[in-house]
Amino acid sequence: MPLHIITEKAGIKKVYKAGEAIAQHCVVYLSDSDWVKIGDVTNRLAVIGVVDGVKSGGVASGDPVRVMQFGVVSGVICDAAILPGDRAIAARSGRITPLGVGVSGYVTTVSGYINLLSGTGASGNVVLDDGALACTSGVVSGVAGYYITVQPTFASGLREAVIGRALVSGGAGSGIQLLVTLGG
Repeated sequence: MPLHIITEKAGIKKVYKAGEAIAQHCVVYLSDSDWVKIGDVTNRLAVIGVVDGVKSGGVASGDPVRVMQFGVVSGVICDAAILPGDRAIAARSGRITPLGVGVSGYVTTVSGYINLLSGTGASGNVVLDDGALACTSGVVSGVAGYYITVQPTFASGLREAVIGRALVSGGAGSGIQLLVTLGG
Protein backbone atom coordinates (compact mmCIF):
# COMPACT_ATOMS: atom_id res chain seq x y z
CA MET A 1 0.00 0.00 0.00
CA PRO A 2 1.48 3.38 -0.96
CA LEU A 3 2.51 5.78 1.78
CA HIS A 4 1.71 8.85 -0.30
CA ILE A 5 0.55 9.77 -3.81
CA ILE A 6 2.53 12.50 -5.59
CA THR A 7 0.79 14.69 -8.16
CA GLU A 8 3.23 17.62 -8.48
CA LYS A 9 4.60 16.67 -11.93
CA ALA A 10 3.11 15.00 -14.98
CA GLY A 11 2.41 11.35 -14.30
CA ILE A 12 1.38 9.32 -11.29
CA LYS A 13 3.99 8.52 -8.63
CA LYS A 14 3.43 6.77 -5.34
CA VAL A 15 5.74 6.48 -2.36
CA TYR A 16 6.50 3.04 -0.91
CA LYS A 17 9.09 1.67 1.50
CA ALA A 18 12.14 0.04 -0.07
CA GLY A 19 12.57 -3.61 0.86
CA GLU A 20 16.22 -3.54 -0.23
CA ALA A 21 18.78 -1.07 -1.61
CA ILE A 22 17.33 0.28 -4.88
CA ALA A 23 18.89 2.55 -7.50
CA GLN A 24 17.23 5.23 -9.62
CA HIS A 25 15.27 3.96 -12.68
CA CYS A 26 15.00 0.34 -11.52
CA VAL A 27 11.86 -1.62 -12.29
CA VAL A 28 10.29 -2.64 -8.97
CA TYR A 29 7.64 -5.07 -7.77
CA LEU A 30 5.45 -5.10 -4.67
CA SER A 31 6.60 -7.88 -2.35
CA ASP A 32 4.41 -9.85 0.05
CA SER A 33 5.34 -7.44 2.84
CA ASP A 34 4.03 -4.42 0.82
CA TRP A 35 7.56 -3.14 0.36
CA VAL A 36 9.05 -2.62 -3.11
CA LYS A 37 11.99 -4.66 -4.35
CA ILE A 38 14.00 -4.81 -7.58
CA GLY A 39 12.02 -6.51 -10.34
CA ASP A 40 13.25 -9.35 -12.52
CA VAL A 41 11.95 -12.25 -14.63
CA THR A 42 10.78 -14.26 -11.62
CA ASN A 43 8.37 -11.57 -10.38
CA ARG A 44 7.45 -9.69 -13.57
CA LEU A 45 3.71 -10.18 -12.96
CA ALA A 46 3.98 -8.25 -9.66
CA VAL A 47 5.81 -5.21 -11.16
CA ILE A 48 4.23 -1.91 -10.11
CA GLY A 49 6.42 0.69 -11.80
CA VAL A 50 9.83 2.34 -12.15
CA VAL A 51 11.78 4.13 -9.41
CA ASP A 52 11.99 7.85 -10.16
CA GLY A 53 13.27 10.80 -8.15
CA VAL A 54 16.01 9.07 -6.16
CA LYS A 55 19.27 10.87 -5.41
CA SER A 56 22.52 9.39 -6.75
CA GLY A 57 23.53 6.33 -4.82
CA GLY A 58 19.94 5.06 -4.50
CA VAL A 59 17.96 4.33 -1.35
CA ALA A 60 18.55 1.87 1.47
CA SER A 61 16.16 -0.77 2.75
CA GLY A 62 13.39 0.86 4.78
CA ASP A 63 13.73 4.27 3.13
CA PRO A 64 10.82 5.83 1.23
CA VAL A 65 11.08 5.49 -2.55
CA ARG A 66 9.07 7.16 -5.35
CA VAL A 67 7.64 4.79 -7.96
CA MET A 68 6.34 6.10 -11.31
CA GLN A 69 3.20 4.17 -12.22
CA PHE A 70 2.09 6.25 -15.19
CA GLY A 71 4.20 8.76 -17.07
CA VAL A 72 7.58 9.20 -18.76
CA VAL A 73 10.80 8.11 -17.07
CA SER A 74 14.22 8.81 -18.62
CA GLY A 75 17.15 6.49 -17.95
CA VAL A 76 15.56 3.04 -17.60
CA ILE A 77 18.31 0.51 -18.42
CA CYS A 78 17.80 -2.01 -21.25
CA ASP A 79 18.87 -5.62 -20.87
CA ALA A 80 18.45 -6.23 -24.62
CA ALA A 81 18.06 -4.00 -27.67
CA ILE A 82 14.70 -2.25 -27.81
CA LEU A 83 12.97 -0.14 -30.47
CA PRO A 84 10.56 2.79 -30.20
CA GLY A 85 7.04 1.50 -29.54
CA ASP A 86 8.17 -1.88 -28.19
CA ARG A 87 6.32 -3.11 -25.12
CA ALA A 88 8.76 -3.53 -22.24
CA ILE A 89 8.75 -6.14 -19.48
CA ALA A 90 11.05 -6.76 -16.51
CA ALA A 91 14.34 -8.48 -17.32
CA ARG A 92 17.04 -8.88 -14.66
CA SER A 93 18.29 -6.58 -11.91
CA GLY A 94 15.60 -3.92 -12.48
CA ARG A 95 16.23 -3.66 -16.23
CA ILE A 96 13.77 -3.93 -19.11
CA THR A 97 13.57 -6.06 -22.24
CA PRO A 98 11.11 -6.04 -25.16
CA LEU A 99 8.05 -8.28 -24.83
CA GLY A 100 8.90 -11.48 -26.66
CA VAL A 101 12.64 -11.46 -25.79
CA GLY A 102 13.72 -13.87 -23.08
CA VAL A 103 10.21 -15.16 -22.45
CA SER A 104 10.79 -18.81 -23.21
CA GLY A 105 8.17 -20.85 -21.45
CA TYR A 106 5.71 -17.99 -21.86
CA VAL A 107 5.21 -18.23 -25.63
CA THR A 108 2.66 -20.96 -26.29
CA THR A 109 2.52 -20.87 -30.11
CA VAL A 110 3.90 -18.88 -33.01
CA SER A 111 1.86 -18.53 -36.17
CA GLY A 112 2.42 -16.37 -39.19
CA TYR A 113 2.03 -15.63 -42.87
CA ILE A 114 4.46 -15.41 -45.75
CA ASN A 115 3.31 -12.65 -48.08
CA LEU A 116 4.70 -12.61 -51.62
CA LEU A 117 5.41 -9.12 -52.96
CA SER A 118 5.11 -10.63 -56.45
CA GLY A 119 4.95 -14.10 -57.98
CA THR A 120 2.98 -17.21 -57.12
CA GLY A 121 3.25 -20.66 -55.68
CA ALA A 122 2.17 -23.39 -58.13
CA SER A 123 -0.19 -24.90 -55.56
CA GLY A 124 -0.44 -25.48 -51.84
CA ASN A 125 0.92 -23.19 -49.15
CA VAL A 126 4.07 -21.08 -49.40
CA VAL A 127 6.45 -22.00 -46.58
CA LEU A 128 9.94 -21.11 -45.40
CA ASP A 129 12.42 -23.99 -45.71
CA ASP A 130 15.86 -23.18 -44.22
CA GLY A 131 15.43 -19.54 -45.17
CA ALA A 132 14.27 -20.20 -48.74
CA LEU A 133 10.70 -20.02 -50.04
CA ALA A 134 9.06 -23.29 -51.03
CA CYS A 135 5.56 -24.58 -51.79
CA THR A 136 3.98 -27.57 -50.14
CA SER A 137 3.43 -28.79 -53.72
CA GLY A 138 4.65 -27.29 -56.97
CA VAL A 139 7.25 -24.55 -57.50
CA VAL A 140 7.44 -20.92 -56.37
CA SER A 141 7.88 -18.72 -59.46
CA GLY A 142 8.41 -15.06 -60.22
CA VAL A 143 9.02 -14.01 -56.61
CA ALA A 144 10.61 -10.57 -56.35
CA GLY A 145 10.41 -10.44 -52.56
CA TYR A 146 8.45 -11.45 -49.51
CA TYR A 147 7.86 -10.53 -45.89
CA ILE A 148 6.82 -12.59 -42.93
CA THR A 149 4.24 -11.62 -40.35
CA VAL A 150 4.76 -13.50 -37.07
CA GLN A 151 2.11 -13.54 -34.38
CA PRO A 152 3.23 -15.08 -31.08
CA THR A 153 0.57 -16.23 -28.66
CA PHE A 154 1.63 -15.53 -25.09
CA ALA A 155 0.70 -17.57 -22.06
CA SER A 156 -2.02 -16.16 -19.83
CA GLY A 157 -0.92 -13.15 -17.81
CA LEU A 158 2.20 -12.17 -19.73
CA ARG A 159 0.56 -9.16 -21.41
CA GLU A 160 -0.33 -7.89 -17.93
CA ALA A 161 3.41 -7.91 -17.15
CA VAL A 162 4.02 -5.06 -19.62
CA ILE A 163 5.58 -2.09 -17.81
CA GLY A 164 5.23 0.37 -20.66
CA ARG A 165 6.44 1.36 -24.12
CA ALA A 166 9.87 2.44 -25.26
CA LEU A 167 9.87 5.99 -26.61
CA VAL A 168 13.35 5.70 -28.14
CA SER A 169 15.64 2.88 -29.20
CA GLY A 170 18.48 1.58 -27.08
CA GLY A 171 20.98 -1.24 -26.92
CA ALA A 172 21.78 -3.54 -24.03
CA GLY A 173 23.08 -1.48 -21.11
CA SER A 174 21.80 1.87 -22.39
CA GLY A 175 19.28 4.09 -20.64
CA ILE A 176 16.12 5.05 -22.53
CA GLN A 177 12.90 7.00 -22.14
CA LEU A 178 10.01 4.75 -21.19
CA LEU A 179 6.32 5.61 -21.07
CA VAL A 180 5.19 3.69 -18.00
CA THR A 181 1.67 2.37 -18.67
CA LEU A 182 1.33 -0.74 -16.51
CA GLY A 183 -0.34 -3.52 -18.48
CA GLY A 184 -0.23 -1.75 -21.84
